[in-house]
Amino acid sequence: MLKQNQYKNLFLVVVMLGLAGCAQKTAIVMQGYEKGALLKFNFIPGQTLKYRQTTETSITMEYKGVPQTWYTTTELTTTKTVVDTGEITTVTMNFDNASGISRMNDEMKNIKEMEEVNGKSITFKFSREGKITETKGIKDTDYFKNQEKQLISQFEESIGLLPNKVVKQGESWQRKTEDATATYTLKGFEQKNNIDCARIEGIEKGAYTENVDIREGKGKVKLNTTTKSTTFFAIKDGIILESKTTTSAEGEQEFVKDTGESMKMPIYMDMKIRTQLIH
Repeated sequence: MLKQNQYKNLFLVVVMLGLAGCAQKTAIVMQGYEKGALLKFNFIPGQTLKYRQTTETSITMEYKGVPQTWYTTTELTTTKTVVDTGEITTVTMNFDNASGISRMNDEMKNIKEMEEVNGKSITFKFSREGKITETKGIKDTDYFKNQEKQLISQFEESIGLLPNKVVKQGESWQRKTEDATATYTLKGFEQKNNIDCARIEGIEKGAYTENVDIREGKGKVKLNTTTKSTTFFAIKDGIILESKTTTSAEGEQEFVKDTGESMKMPIYMDMKIRTQLIH
């Protein structure tokens, strides 16, 4: 049987081993990146990248106390081509394949609006700071027009992800927009598909208000959102290999009919997005 002093000694050994293990774990940095790495996109004229993106969304609204949930699953295959670089960089995104399915009350149907964008393209022009200065092609289809704000926001978020400077493991940086504040942290360096990558994790808090049209009047959606993300950035190539995001949101949807009658409904949303470089 262990005596009291032996218990104390054993306890100290366990604690010290635990601390040593923690210290060793946090101190490990992939060889060659002890001083950090430059996290900056490398846009090259003529560069072509093909990505596949899958999105799963559930939206629940309560109407007169009865919840109704709408599920959607979409898949996009896009080809991004760098047209020009300089003070203004031009990138064209072609929609090679787009499809989606929605389900509500056990009724499933294809999202026809998405299929209309197959073969279409959008051109983005943006500054060195990652601010979009011009777009072309968004007005060409109903789906693009309905998703205009989201398309621009997602593109700006993707090109504004990096701090454009050398960052060491464990360091963080922020990105602020009109509606949200995101904090990103370089968690470490690791290989993915035999490519040296920076693993970047982010958390974004946002508050959004958007006006919507309804058949008999006007509506407004207010949402508070939290988005968590993990991105694998290929350091030497200067491109994103893979990213995953999960977003949760809650708020309310308010309708004001032409008759003056108003109605408020609680709304909840969960979204998962995975984007992968496939060529």
